[in-house]
Amino acid sequence: MMKLKDKCFKTEDKEKKEITVRVEREECPDGGYGWIICIAAAIIQFIILGIHNNFGILYTYFMKDLDADPADTAWIGSIAFGMNFLCGPIASSLCQRFGYRIVAAVGGLIAALGLLLTSFTNSLYLIYLTYSVLWGFGSSLNYAPTMLVLGQYFQRHLPLANGIVTAGSGIGTLAMGPFYHFILSNLGWKIMLRILSGFAFLMFVSALLYRPLPAKYKRACTEKKERAKLFDLSVWKIKPFVFWVVSMSLLFVGYFVPFIHLPNHAKNLGVPGYESALLIGYLSIASTVSRVLFGLVLNHPRINRFYVLQLCFLMMSVTCTLCPLARDYTGLILYAVGFGIFDGCFVLLIAITTSDIVGPNRLPQALGTLYGVISLPMIFGPPLAAFIFQVSGSYQNAFFVAGGAIATGTCTLSLIPFFMPETRENVESTEVRKEPLLKEKTIQDSNCTAERQRNSYIYDTSQFAWRRPLSCQLATGRLGDMLSVECILDMLERETDV
Repeated sequence: MMKLKDKCFKTEDKEKKEITVRVEREECPDGGYGWIICIAAAIIQFIILGIHNNFGILYTYFMKDLDADPADTAWIGSIAFGMNFLCGPIASSLCQRFGYRIVAAVGGLIAALGLLLTSFTNSLYLIYLTYSVLWGFGSSLNYAPTMLVLGQYFQRHLPLANGIVTAGSGIGTLAMGPFYHFILSNLGWKIMLRILSGFAFLMFVSALLYRPLPAKYKRACTEKKERAKLFDLSVWKIKPFVFWVVSMSLLFVGYFVPFIHLPNHAKNLGVPGYESALLIGYLSIASTVSRVLFGLVLNHPRINRFYVLQLCFLMMSVTCTLCPLARDYTGLILYAVGFGIFDGCFVLLIAITTSDIVGPNRLPQALGTLYGVISLPMIFGPPLAAFIFQVSGSYQNAFFVAGGAIATGTCTLSLIPFFMPETRENVESTEVRKEPLLKEKTIQDSNCTAERQRNSYIYDTSQFAWRRPLSCQLATGRLGDMLSVECILDMLERETDV
């Protein structure tokens, strides 16, 4: 390991509001105690996503024991889902200010308290406060650090560390389903929540393992960046980003409907409780495998990832629309696997597509804005599906509406290429590099090239060409991994340097 002398200096340009910092450092540990942190983060993801993604099983018991309407009960899980996304940027900011250990530890205590208090109440409105708000906010404070902390301890092994951590979420979703069914059917939902509060306290214990990076490993290097604004609304001036937000918002109206309503839909079709509890696990496995496979396929330089994203939107819409045709357990498994396959690719492409649209420099502000907006349809989507089920007595129309919302998002997504600016590569290709005698002809050819680019941009693959290193490193990410903005920016910077 190379050892460097410690030097640090700082200059500031007040007019441009830029800061230049240089710290010569030793390399990061890239292992060592970092693997302990990696295991701790995997345990936290196991618990968080295991509980969130299997709420649909708990949902049926809440309806029965609280004698509540399906729509009113669906708010419990949907608000918790939304809080996990809405508070993600806030959690990331708190981590920068107070450190990962403190934020995650406090989040673990809040989450444990929320689940424990829920087990002592029979009031639906108190459950909104204890489960939806407290558990949702506490889980968000724990989830963001699981990905952000890895960047301190890993560089060369960062993809492997990310894979281990995100594997916890997939295993948790699969393992928690049968566990939910066993405890709920034998001990009831109140005992279940007390056990879950114990799991949440385990998140607090795991967070204490987030030891700060030793002083000899100084992670800062030469950087020059603008001061970050707390609220930056400039991204709304980018027209493609506006269409991207609208498209994502429409998709998220129907996106979480399967996670909450699929187990209850299966029970209404006569599927036993244990088998219905496994459906979300099948979905999660398919999503995890597809991220790896699509990550490898999208390595090809001629594959336009924007077209692939449109295909994922369309196929998620098709699978949701066809779900009511599945009248037995085999059909429901096919739906869960089909939706999970395209969900995995969709998750893979979200952060990097946002970077393509707004640029790496605005990625943190753009993702923060995107999460804040899509959390609203995410909250309202499952209760809307439950209301339709309550009125019609069947989930058929609910899944039709979910598929229609995703299809509408697909149509909006198609408008983005028409508003994208010309790519840097095309601009450079039109520059005059010929001798003075050929200058006029080159300019004419350049104008023709630019005109063809504007007229047929939607068929161009250069703007959305897949970055090979990023496909491998993001292939194992989950939907919540979009919160790891620092990791994505780090990848983009290393790729630019190359």
